[in-house]
Amino acid sequence: MVLIMVTVWFPPTKAIEVMKKTSEVYKKIPFASFEKSLVWGGKCDKEGEVVIRIIEVKKGKLEESLSLVHKRMFMFNSIEGYNHKTEILMTTEEAMASMGVVPPK
Repeated sequence: MVLIMVTVWFPPTKAIEVMKKTSEVYKKIPFASFEKSLVWGGKCDKEGEVVIRIIEVKKGKLEESLSLVHKRMFMFNSIEGYNHKTEILMTTEEAMASMGVVPPK
């Protein structure tokens, strides 16, 4: 299993605009059958609003999912101050197994 983490930052003054755009984006490009949103949370700090989403992707679908993530994030480019970062993660179990350690149950 592969995880994609998308972290976004935007000014607090743009929060309503981002919420509206989020609704629009996911109506146009909904999650595919091979994607599952595991975590979606946010906070506010000195950098502004920060939102993190972790998406679980079925094996063999990473490239296709990354393409969808990119298309979704591109739709936010019109919002001044909006930035994002996309990262690929391993699960703890996968990381431990790659080092020859049996993960706890």
